[in-house]
Amino acid sequence: MIANLFVRVIVAGFSYFIAVLGAAAFFVLAVVGLDAIQPHPGELMIEFMVRVGLYIGLVATVAARFSSAPVLLVIVAAEALRLRGFVAYLATGAVMGALAVFIWDAAHHTAGQQEYVIAIASGAIGAVIYWALAGRNSGKWRDRTQRSPLVANDDGANRDI
Repeated sequence: MIANLFVRVIVAGFSYFIAVLGAAAFFVLAVVGLDAIQPHPGELMIEFMVRVGLYIGLVATVAARFSSAPVLLVIVAAEALRLRGFVAYLATGAVMGALAVFIWDAAHHTAGQQEYVIAIASGAIGAVIYWALAGRNSGKWRDRTQRSPLVANDDGANRDI
């Protein structure tokens, strides 16, 4: 049981990391636009990839900073309650995106309606990515029990599984 929990924590952490990167990629595309993320004339492909990677990495760092504590509580609650529904994760991600901008706006007072809409969509995308990687199996680690290699038939005779 402890080993299953340990594996689940690792899967949830990795899935959260990938979900934050996916949400950050969408956020960068939504804020900067697709035209601004095209390679500049004469720019090498590696330079372009590093530039876009830095944009996404910076946004992912800020997003993780402002959303990790509430998201951790949601992940723990989903595991405890065995929530596996797509819509539940989608709605929770949207709320987490709005909450992250609300926390940012409380300190900086710069967020407008467009920032909230982009953050809500980014949170929903991140939640869908998390659901696809880990959320759809939420709480299943508790369902696994240790079974004997021999199982009794209806007539009482043992057989291999």
